[in-house]
Amino acid sequence: MQRALTPLFFRWYILLPVLYYTLWLGGRNLSRIRYATPSELRADLIALIAVGFLVWGAKALGLHLAWRNNQKYQDEVNGYADAIGIEWNAVYSSTRFPWAKLRRAKQVPEMSLVYYSRNCAFYFPRQFFRTAEDWDAFQTLLRDRIGQEKFQSSRPLS
Repeated sequence: MQRALTPLFFRWYILLPVLYYTLWLGGRNLSRIRYATPSELRADLIALIAVGFLVWGAKALGLHLAWRNNQKYQDEVNGYADAIGIEWNAVYSSTRFPWAKLRRAKQVPEMSLVYYSRNCAFYFPRQFFRTAEDWDAFQTLLRDRIGQEKFQSSRPLS
């Protein structure tokens, strides 16, 4: 979600060439940096840090506003996983994926992501589950159905 909400201008492969070109236009060719003293580069470094903070702040603000203004992200979600697959129900849609159609899974301490395409995933926070036993049973089902080679974990699973 974060990458999709990031404005194109703030992505590194757009921002770095623009910054380089801006410095070059300002008469500060980057090849001169090798021969410059730190006092000559002070204004450039301050400007670069200021632009970095502006980009970071604009990105954070953009993500916050996109989340606040998009109510579809905040609707109630429910569903279940069984031997056949995963059913995912939201206010405006319902979908069912058999295990064979799911590509991979990633597990971090408080959330599991089950990918059905390269960049799209179902998310399963630990809070979705009533008990720790339900969470552990889901993790076991996920490892068994997705396959250990397609299951990534940020911590060893017990």
